Amino acid sequence: MGLSKDKGKSLIKSAAFQRGQAEEQLWMKTAEKPPPRTEEDVLRLVHELEVHQIELEMQNEELRRAKDELELSRDKYAELFDFAPVGYFSFDPHGLIREANLTAAQMLGLERRVLAGQPFTSFIAGATGRAAFLNHLKSVTQKQVMETCEIKLAGKYKEVVQVEIQSVRLGPVGGHDGFIFSSIVAGAVGKRLESEIQDAREYAENIVETVREPLLVLSPALKILTANRRFYDTFKVTPEETIGNFIYDLGDRQWNIPKLQALLENILPNFAVFNNYEVDHVFPNIGHKVILLNARQIFRKDVGSHIILLAMEDITDRKAAENILSERRQELKLYNILLELRIKQAVDDLRISDQKNMHDRIVAMGEMINNIAHQWRQPLNTLGLVIQQFKHSFDNGECTKASVGENTRLAMVTLKQMSQTIDDFRSFFRSDKEKCDFCVVQGVRNVVYLIEKSFRDQGISIVFKTEGGPRITGYPNEYAQVLLNILTNARDALVENQTENAVISIHAFTGEDKAVVTIADNAGGISDEVLGRLFDPYFTTKGPDKGTGVGLFMSKTIIERNMGGRLMVRNTEIGAEFRIEI
Repeated sequence: MGLSKDKGKSLIKSAAFQRGQAEEQLWMKTAEKPPPRTEEDVLRLVHELEVHQIELEMQNEELRRAKDELELSRDKYAELFDFAPVGYFSFDPHGLIREANLTAAQMLGLERRVLAGQPFTSFIAGATGRAAFLNHLKSVTQKQVMETCEIKLAGKYKEVVQVEIQSVRLGPVGGHDGFIFSSIVAGAVGKRLESEIQDAREYAENIVETVREPLLVLSPALKILTANRRFYDTFKVTPEETIGNFIYDLGDRQWNIPKLQALLENILPNFAVFNNYEVDHVFPNIGHKVILLNARQIFRKDVGSHIILLAMEDITDRKAAENILSERRQELKLYNILLELRIKQAVDDLRISDQKNMHDRIVAMGEMINNIAHQWRQPLNTLGLVIQQFKHSFDNGECTKASVGENTRLAMVTLKQMSQTIDDFRSFFRSDKEKCDFCVVQGVRNVVYLIEKSFRDQGISIVFKTEGGPRITGYPNEYAQVLLNILTNARDALVENQTENAVISIHAFTGEDKAVVTIADNAGGISDEVLGRLFDPYFTTKGPDKGTGVGLFMSKTIIERNMGGRLMVRNTEIGAEFRIEI
């Protein structure tokens, strides 16, 4: 629309009048100010004017930039308004259309330029719908709150569409009554969207409920929005106690987990996800638990912020098992170290034992050679006499066939006796492989026969007394070695104590269905301190060149473990007495 000629002239006159007034006011202000008195004042005034001019230019530049930004923002929101998928209208209080976006115009089947000023009721199907719309506008105008109503629109091709209108009153603006801003969504689309949202919600809820571990949905403020059933069952809380509370402060229960609070407040905002974070805490109602946390931030475009999915896994039993496994590994490591030490010690002990056994064998061999020497001394003397008799008979001419025959027979008998002695000692030291029945008295006599002469040479008498003929089943040679070991120890005690009229008394008899042999000496007995340790391994009261303390220990092992009997020792009034029962 153009301006009238009279109106234009009036505006020109008004502008000329205003300029004249402005020049008059400027002259009056200039007249009031005293003229500059010096050149310096003039230069200062010019400088201030130049600075003021630059300031005005900067302000103008800033205003232009703000104007450009406002225009850009206006254009952007105008595009959003026009191309929004929802129809937008602005009405005056009487229902006349003031403005509509492209979607709204498409709903009505008309171009936007022809909609301005038209009553919206002309597009509503049915008098009831029109009345409902007018009542809707009236209610919005009076209450000034958002109101919703449903109507049917009849578009350009008279297609009736069910729509939902949401309206709010804006204004008043510029002295007018303001306007009503409304959004219109087709009912089918709204229903479909609502159905899809509901389906999506149910789908998500089903997924959350099927998760086997406790799961929480937190707001950016770390308040619990929802939780699955497993969470309630695990931590023994109810939805009323949970929804809306902070994760680390559930109602009155005060979880109070500083690590969890620091984690969610400090770590999570900087990272979109964190995994496998352990919280060790004593929880109300369920006690001490170790919980493994996994969290993820999910940005929600609809609200422009994020939510936090927090999954919890109870790993208390697993941690306990891991701790036990770790302890067992440490124990196994310690056991391996101890086993290595024990093996080393056992090897060292075996080496020492072998050395001691070798020493004992050497000592026993010495004893055997000594006994053989005593057994052979008399036969050797006899052989010496036979040889001398040969020479004497030859020198005197008395060497006859008869005398040679007699001396030869005597020499052969003596040699046979010496050979028998060797066989007896070899048999004595041969190991038994199988048990057999043997006479105890004969076993004692065999031993006494081997040692009697060597004992007699040391001034020790052996007295052997028997009652009946007790028999046992066992190992004869091992039994003989026990007797020999006990007799040797008795001999050493008698020699060491220099006992006068030294005597070893051996008594074999049957008592309580057992074959009993006692060996007693008159060496004065054994001290109580030694008596309690006499059968301990490697215990000895002798010098290192006379024994290792294995003999009596092995003797007790042979009698009690190998032959099922008993070996005991006690002190009598005159000495020590060993007792063998089998």
